[in-house]
Amino acid sequence: MIISLGEALIDFIYTDKGGNPSFIPAPGGSPFNTAIALRRLDVPAVFISKLSRDLFGTMLVNHLENNHVDTSVLLRSDAPTTLAFAKIVNHKAEYAFYTNGSADRSITAEEISSAVSSLASKPACIQIGSISLALEPGAEGIHDFMLQRDSSVTASFDPNIRPSMVADKNRYMTRLESLFSSVDIVKISDEDLAWIYPDGDIKKGAETILSLGSKVCVVTHGIKGSYWFSSHIEAFAPTNPIQVADTIGAGDTFHAGLLAYLYREGLLGPRDIGEVSQEHAQRALTFATHAAEGTCQKQGADPPGIDYVLNMMN
Repeated sequence: MIISLGEALIDFIYTDKGGNPSFIPAPGGSPFNTAIALRRLDVPAVFISKLSRDLFGTMLVNHLENNHVDTSVLLRSDAPTTLAFAKIVNHKAEYAFYTNGSADRSITAEEISSAVSSLASKPACIQIGSISLALEPGAEGIHDFMLQRDSSVTASFDPNIRPSMVADKNRYMTRLESLFSSVDIVKISDEDLAWIYPDGDIKKGAETILSLGSKVCVVTHGIKGSYWFSSHIEAFAPTNPIQVADTIGAGDTFHAGLLAYLYREGLLGPRDIGEVSQEHAQRALTFATHAAEGTCQKQGADPPGIDYVLNMMN
C-alpha cells in the first residue's frame, strides 16, 4: 500500500457559465488528490490527515471512501475544513487559501506515527507534499515524522509550492532541504525548482537535490515533458497533444502515476529506487504522463482509471 499524508480541502472552482459567476465546491488538496489517483490506478491507498467533522469534512471522507481509499486511520476534529478558491487563468489555476485554525494543519508527529502503526501491514511508500509543509503546527509534525520514520519504507515528496503561503522563505527552505536529504524520491515541477534554486537550470537543480541525499529527482516541465535524474541515469518523456480543460490535480496525478508504475513493477523499495534502469525510468515517466494528461482533459481533479493509462501505454 501507499500512504498519502497531508492536507485535504475543498476547492471552490470559479465558473461563469450562463453569465452567472459562482464557485462550485469540489474535494481537493495535493496529497488527497494523489491518494484518489493512486486508487484509480489500482494501487492500495491509505490517506492520513486530520479532517473536520463539519459538512465539508464529511464531503472529503465520503469522496475518499467512494473511491475506495482506506480511511481507517483518518483523524477527525471539531476544527473547520481548509478552503481554497480557484480560478482558471490561461488553463492554470490561481488560488486563494483559507486555513486559519483548520483541522488538517493541526496534526502532530505522534498522531501520524500512531496512525501508521495502527495499519494492518507496513506501507511500501509514504507520499507527502504541498501546503501541509507550509502551515504550522502540522508542518513541523509531518517533517518530524518523516525524519523519524522506518527507513525501510520509501518516501516520496512533491513540494508543490504555493509561494503566497510561505511566510518565511529561509525557514521554509531549511525544511525543504531537510526533507530532500531524508526522502528517496523528489517529484517537482520546473516552476517549483526555479523558485527554490533560481540560479540554475533543470539539471543543475535536480543535481543539487540529489546531492542532498534523495535517490531520484523527477522534474515535470509542463507541455515540454518530464525528466528522471538519478546517480547513474537520466531519462526523458515527452507529452502528447491533448485538449486541456484545466490543470487542477495534474501534478498530483503525475506523482500518483509515477509511484503506481514503480509499485506495480516491484521497484518502489528504498534499495531498488536508486537502481531503476533507463528503460523503467522512461516507462515510469510515460505512465505518469498519460495519467496526468487524462486529468487535464477533464475539469477539476478527476484522475483517470488504470484501464485508460494501460491502453495509452500500448
